[in-house]
Amino acid sequence: MAKKNIPSSIPSLLELAFVLEPLRGAGQNSQLLAAAICEHFPAIQPDQAQRLASRFSLRGKGQTIGRLANGTYQIGVCRTLKQPQALLWLRLICSEGLGLWMDGIEHLPQQKGESVLSARGSRVELRSLWPGSRIRVRRYGFGGTTTIQVTLQAKPNGTQIRFHEEGLSSASQRETRKRHWESVIRHLQLRAVVE
Repeated sequence: MAKKNIPSSIPSLLELAFVLEPLRGAGQNSQLLAAAICEHFPAIQPDQAQRLASRFSLRGKGQTIGRLANGTYQIGVCRTLKQPQALLWLRLICSEGLGLWMDGIEHLPQQKGESVLSARGSRVELRSLWPGSRIRVRRYGFGGTTTIQVTLQAKPNGTQIRFHEEGLSSASQRETRKRHWESVIRHLQLRAVVE
């Protein structure tokens, strides 16, 4: 294989793509891609080259953003809000907050395995609860069963809120839920500004 005119330092993604794209298109596996990385970029250690090659070999092979190995989809939306963690937690678990992000349930189940029915006909089962920082629920209904996790983490400039949902049935459902979680975050941001 002829060396291309690329610097021998740590490569950028563009430089990696320049070297690896022709090889990937020829059906080369990640071990051969790792060897090419080591050849073109001597500063990279073999174990680093293997990790880069594994990641690169997966890109563009019919992979869809958010698609898991089992064929379902996931979505994660994360923002830092200028609100104290304790206040944001209370906003999430009050009946108005639950109505906003959890299908209109009136109260959060308190014990693992406990379920409540929402006003919209879905069933929400508590999987785990860390008061003040994390809620994990399973939602039954509306096109299938999904698992939702809401995590709060204190940051110097506020509180990071992260919504993660998995078990979505399609890319379009993933996009719909992404818009939902972004809307929830916008609502929480606006509420903080009004108060």
